[in-house]
Amino acid sequence: SAWESRQWSFHRNLVATMGQRAPRVNSGDNDVSSDVGAEIVNNLMYNMRGRVSEAVYRSVIDWVGNYVDHGPHRGWQENRWGGPSSLDPIDPEDTGSLYVAGNEIRGFSDPEFESWREFGDTSKILPASMQRFSRMRPPPFPIMEMSSKGARQWVLDNVGASGSVTCNGDWVANRDEVDQRIVGYVRSRSPLETPEDPTDMTVSQINGGWPTMDSGTPCEDADGDGLPDDWERRFFGCATCADPEGVTSSGYLVIEHYLNGTDPT
Repeated sequence: SAWESRQWSFHRNLVATMGQRAPRVNSGDNDVSSDVGAEIVNNLMYNMRGRVSEAVYRSVIDWVGNYVDHGPHRGWQENRWGGPSSLDPIDPEDTGSLYVAGNEIRGFSDPEFESWREFGDTSKILPASMQRFSRMRPPPFPIMEMSSKGARQWVLDNVGASGSVTCNGDWVANRDEVDQRIVGYVRSRSPLETPEDPTDMTVSQINGGWPTMDSGTPCEDADGDGLPDDWERRFFGCATCADPEGVTSSGYLVIEHYLNGTDPT
C-alpha cells in the first residue's frame, strides 16, 4: 500500500475487519536514512485476520501510539517485518529500521516486544541494528499525537466523513449509515454485530446496502465566487466582500478556510 514512498503519515485511521497489511510499507532503497520514511501513528486496528502492518526491505518506520484490538473473530499478529518477499528471511545487510513506542495491544502486557518480531519466523525478533530508539526527523507538516487510548477514542468519535460545514461555516455531525454501522460494531465488540468473514458477504449483508445520499441544497452565493453569502457576511461583513483567492495571515486562501470550516480572520 506504500511502495518506495517517502515522508508520509498513516494517522488516526480506523482499520476494521480486514485481512492484513494495513498498511504494508516499503519506504526504502539504497539511499534511505533515518531522516525519511513512514510514520504509523494513533490508528485503531480492530478484528484483523492477520498482520496489522507489515514492513519490507530497507523500510524506515515509526510505529507510535496505535491501539490494536483483536476483535471477536480474529487471531492476529501485530506489526511484522519481512524480506523482499514474505517467505524470505531478514537480509543481514538490510538498512531498514523500526522505532516503536506507546502502542497498546488489547490483552498483551508487552506490546513493544511484540512489535519487534519477524513475521517469517515469529520466534525471532529484529536484529539490534534494525531496532531504532529515536524518532525520525519531524515531517514538514507535523501531526498532533496523543496516547493510544486517546487515539482510540478520537478515532471512534471523528473518523471518516463524520461532519460537514454549513453555509455559515459551522461544523455539524454528518456520518452516513455505513460509517455509523462500522463504528458501532467496533464500539460494541459484539460477535453478533461484527462481520465474521466479509470476503463471503455481499455489500448488502455487510452494511445493509449503500444508503441513499441526500443531495442537499446549495448555499446562496450572490456573486458566484464559491463562498456562501452567510459565510461572507459572518466573517467579512457583506455577501460580496471576500476574495476567495485572497491570502490570509495564516498563509491559506480565503476559500480554503471556508472548505476547512476555520476562521479566515
